[in-house]
Amino acid sequence: MVEDFGLHRRRRVLFGTAVDRYERGRPGYPAKVYALLESVCGLGPDVEVLEIGPGPGQVTGPLLDRGARVTAVELSEPMARRLRERYRPAPLAVLLGAFEAVVLPERSFDVVVAAASFHWVPPELGMAKVAAVLRPGGWAALWWSIYTDSEREDPLAEPLRVALRRHAPHLLAAASAGAHPGQAGRHHGLEVDDRLAAFALVGAFEPAQHHLIRWSGRHTAEEVRLLFGTFSPFLALEPGVLDAVLAELGAYVQAQPGGVVERPYLTAVYLARRLGG
Repeated sequence: MVEDFGLHRRRRVLFGTAVDRYERGRPGYPAKVYALLESVCGLGPDVEVLEIGPGPGQVTGPLLDRGARVTAVELSEPMARRLRERYRPAPLAVLLGAFEAVVLPERSFDVVVAAASFHWVPPELGMAKVAAVLRPGGWAALWWSIYTDSEREDPLAEPLRVALRRHAPHLLAAASAGAHPGQAGRHHGLEVDDRLAAFALVGAFEPAQHHLIRWSGRHTAEEVRLLFGTFSPFLALEPGVLDAVLAELGAYVQAQPGGVVERPYLTAVYLARRLGG
């Protein structure tokens, strides 16, 4: 967890400034994530799902495609507006506000999902509230994608280090920025013992499961610029600094064969069943 949650709270509102970039630049999640939701958590027609931090709907769409009824809690008004527009008239209710503050009925959901968002929820409140809104026997599913993999070669690792040393060297030492090659710190989603312990501490879940999915993403120069322009440490940069970093990354990709790079990614998934079913 980030050492300064005050900074964390300020940064979590930044995504509302980059709705188009987020919608176009963030890749979706591997098919295996949804296979786990179906085979383990029972995702399917008429299942009541609560989604925490849906953004513009990378996960909302696949949930709706599987017949679920979705209640989405979104902090950003621009993101919430895009979500409503994108999926009207699907069985989707969008609630505006922070998950820890929005009033939700207890024992009302079969599945609670949070894709790359649960680390924005205050840790002292988040898991207990998830347990409270789940029906007995319901499932919590939290996952994060890590846009690099230390065990495989990432062609953007060194170009990113060079660009950050030149334009934003403080990010190289940012402990919260371990999602990206060349930066310090371990990504929240890869702190397996801590993530599993968070379920156990609430005392309301069966032992949690951890699944690590390895996959790859192929990106053009424009897609790389869009992707890196959605990460909160980058969004917090001055616009001119951000533009300079993204321009260098884009130029590197453009110079590669076919103007494309293939990068190694991970998705860490945590699933836990609510006691009492």
